[in-house]
Amino acid sequence: MTSKDELPVYSNLIYLQGDLGNLEKLAEEITALTGLHVDDIIQQDLPDRCIVAFMADFNLEEILMEGNGLTLGSKHLIAKPVFNTNSILVNGLSEKVTVSSLKAYLKNKVPSWGGQMKSLEEINQDKQAVVYFERSIDADDILFLKQEFEIDGETLFLSKYFPCLSEVKFEAKDGFTPEIPLAITAVQKNLLRQIETKNKSKQIYHGRLRKVISLYSDCEAISSREQLNVSGVTIKNFGILEFLQRADGQELIGRIQEKHGCIIKVVPNPKMNLSLGGPGDSTKMTTTENSWKIRHLKINLIIGEIEKQTSDIIVITVNTALNLKVGVLAQIILSQAGEEVQRTLEKRYPKGIKLGEFAETSGGKLQTKHIFHACVPKYSQEVVQQMSDLLENLLARAEILQAKSISFPALGTGGLGFPLDIFSKVMLESIIQHSKLKSDSLQQIQLVVFPSDTEAAETIQSVFSTGFKEANAKLKGNVYRYGHIFLRIKVGDITEQETDVIVTGIKDSMNLASSGEVCNVLLEKCGKKLQDECNTKKTDLDLNDVTMTSAPNLSCQHIIFMNKDAFAPRLAQGIFKVLIEAEKLGATSLALPALGAGFHKKNITSIKQCIFQAVEAFGLLPTQNLRKIKLVILNAAILDDFLHHEGSHPHLYNKETTDTTMLPENISQEVDVHFYSIHALDRIKAAKELLEACKLAYKKEIENNVHLLSSIQIEELLKLCLEHFIIAKIDIKCGFLEMEGFHSNGLLKVKTRLKTMIEGASKRRTNIGIEWHYTQEENCEIEKTYQHEASSCKGLDTIGFIHDINFPGMTANGNTGTLSPERLNKSFYLHIHAQELWPKRWEPMLKTKNLKVVEVMPQAEEYSEVEKQFHLTLPDFPIKKLECIQNKSLYLQYCVKKKELDQYNPQDHQNEQKLFHGTMSDCIPPINENGFNRNYCGVNGTIYGSGVYFADKSSYSCKFTKPDLDGNRHMYRARVLTGEFIETNSSTKYLPKKPGTNRPYDSGGDKSRGIYAIFHDSQVYPEYLITF
Repeated sequence: MTSKDELPVYSNLIYLQGDLGNLEKLAEEITALTGLHVDDIIQQDLPDRCIVAFMADFNLEEILMEGNGLTLGSKHLIAKPVFNTNSILVNGLSEKVTVSSLKAYLKNKVPSWGGQMKSLEEINQDKQAVVYFERSIDADDILFLKQEFEIDGETLFLSKYFPCLSEVKFEAKDGFTPEIPLAITAVQKNLLRQIETKNKSKQIYHGRLRKVISLYSDCEAISSREQLNVSGVTIKNFGILEFLQRADGQELIGRIQEKHGCIIKVVPNPKMNLSLGGPGDSTKMTTTENSWKIRHLKINLIIGEIEKQTSDIIVITVNTALNLKVGVLAQIILSQAGEEVQRTLEKRYPKGIKLGEFAETSGGKLQTKHIFHACVPKYSQEVVQQMSDLLENLLARAEILQAKSISFPALGTGGLGFPLDIFSKVMLESIIQHSKLKSDSLQQIQLVVFPSDTEAAETIQSVFSTGFKEANAKLKGNVYRYGHIFLRIKVGDITEQETDVIVTGIKDSMNLASSGEVCNVLLEKCGKKLQDECNTKKTDLDLNDVTMTSAPNLSCQHIIFMNKDAFAPRLAQGIFKVLIEAEKLGATSLALPALGAGFHKKNITSIKQCIFQAVEAFGLLPTQNLRKIKLVILNAAILDDFLHHEGSHPHLYNKETTDTTMLPENISQEVDVHFYSIHALDRIKAAKELLEACKLAYKKEIENNVHLLSSIQIEELLKLCLEHFIIAKIDIKCGFLEMEGFHSNGLLKVKTRLKTMIEGASKRRTNIGIEWHYTQEENCEIEKTYQHEASSCKGLDTIGFIHDINFPGMTANGNTGTLSPERLNKSFYLHIHAQELWPKRWEPMLKTKNLKVVEVMPQAEEYSEVEKQFHLTLPDFPIKKLECIQNKSLYLQYCVKKKELDQYNPQDHQNEQKLFHGTMSDCIPPINENGFNRNYCGVNGTIYGSGVYFADKSSYSCKFTKPDLDGNRHMYRARVLTGEFIETNSSTKYLPKKPGTNRPYDSGGDKSRGIYAIFHDSQVYPEYLITF
């Protein structure tokens, strides 16, 4: 008798007997018939019997035909449940290891493995034994821990034993009733039978077979022989072919061939795709993909299973009652996501939903955040519009949830009868319509097609390729595309643009009235409030050459001013810096005037070169926010000069710019691998092992501080990566470089070069004494040449143009004409304005040094003050080390911002608080160097909006710390300008304006919980770092 907690049969296994044929084809036929995904096929002794293992539990009665059978095409197979078995098969007995010695060994070892052995019996003439256990769960647990072990130097192998797959008949044992053996037809053994059952014969056979095959130039010549069958798998990874052709890849293939007795051939041009996907398989290796782009949306056609997708949202079909036990796809979701999803549906939608509507739940145990349960109507001409409305509503809801990605199956194309071409066209039109809306979040849409449904894949591919070609063709005339950036050129007034940000130039005096036509219009429309705010920003403009203000009475949210005097000789660099600032701000759209053009055609060629170069350079970066840029021309007479700019400079990208990863065509991205062997299981096991080995060999590395590099250095890094077959993605906002590839030595070379670049950039960054108007890379070299009293040198600007600099005349000749380079002594400014600002407790610093981290001793007064606040809510966590962060530039901008809040907020209002921020060890260097910029937004969620979060309780911030390799955690005690507060939520990107003013609130969050969200980088200073 089995115990009550054990099932009498396996809930995901089924026994089949009959003409099985090719096992891969059998798996595909079973999946097509039942809708259940096959995970494995198990055979033991008899070729006409197998056990099919599914990836999810199922109801056997629902899939069996009359007479306990399964009909697949023209053949009928006997199908029965598989009873739990309490036995394990042991292979490898010999004269040295007998049944007696095995029994003695197991009797001693099995209890430590977590089971109770009942008996052991020798079977066959092949030196095998079956071990019986008290419970079937004991056998399962032991197989989980042990697949092989050694006795007296001999290796023995364990596997689950299914009596229904064996010729051996068993009698019932005491206390347990095994499965009743099925009727067996005697089969005369021949030479092939011996090869299949005798391990030694099998090894000899395959060893000689490999020698024979090596004489052929093409393995497929062998596949025509009856003894061998072939199956294939597609592996998709950047540089996969180059890896498999290298020495280490060839060694891997040879090892797998020897282990599984099969022949492996790598085919560069993919022809077939067999998905062996299991729960742990890599989607990148087992799916095929076609991609399209329309405006900001990227659409991928994925060959795979919807339940395995890792997008933020997946969509499935359900009935109006929202019963996930009805329908193949719904059943799979229920089995893998968990019962909690069904309970949520019943609780939220007790009356169900109507046709054309959808329900919403979490992703449960799946790797997705949300599941949309769509109720699709049965096809007729009348419901096509209903389907269209449903799709558009699903996309709109995804935007509201701030999802970045969503996955759709081919909705309604199964039992509901929607023709594939009609669904594809409706889906395409819905995506195109959605792309026209202002999108804050959704960037990727995936159409997921089951591997065996080639018709669906081909139809979607055809419809979408044609449709997107026509749609993208409409992006012409005055709209240009640079990567993911769309630049539109129009005639108009810059101050009337409804974008997040508008840009204009201003003189370093920050006097609107004397800074040109646009500034005069701004003064007229925005009034004295804008001029007053500009007066407080003069220091910021002097230090950074760019500053931002609010936009009183305008349709935009912010105005970015760039220093006309500083950027006159380097307009492209100035515009590029403005775009970076807008990206950091979180702006999605920006309006830019033709700076310097005015009502005249003077220098139009040079100006348009600079503008297009800056946008082009920005388009190369994988930014997250800014997508739309308007170039607003005030004078219609010069519009044509800007529209006809193609070919005006050598670096201009085509309107159909490729992806920022710049993958060359001569590096492989996928290969087919063919497996030749007698047994299907040998091929399946070999394929799985190769996939897993490739997955382990494919390395991913993430490096930070990339934001310190110039665009020229970033381009050098990308080229170096491609030389070593490494794909690189650079996030300029977060300062991350993500690299992946098979070439571990290449990764090391890139990391070494990156380290050298960052060290050099950091040194130049800390040298705040002298600045030339060239790249950080060039600045130091130009100054060295100048100090050596040389007459000239060459300088490379941030866009990539080389200038011949003449020091006596202070001129620079290059592609854009003759310029006047400036040599700024910023240390003089800091000495005059900031020498009295540094806290008295700071240790002395060199004038040329910007950052110094100083350990605070426990006897110091500041140590006691920080420790007391920290221990108010974390009394059981002793402080191991306290460090004071001395950063001149961060402290100076913090003081400027504090002065601004003290001026505008009510008198005696508490503008400053001392708050905590938990972090990880790898974030400490960039925070010490650059502060809490909004790069850290969203690292631990965005429940209070797109800001950086701080708390008055150390216990709350402790939740967001992670121990380093030494077990230490880290937390900042920062000075934070919370100013005037307003409650915010997850949808807050910008703080709203205070009533009756054009100034935004200073902080958000939840004051009742002591949590503050800061939306401006300069409102925080990382004063102390606590290690505990």
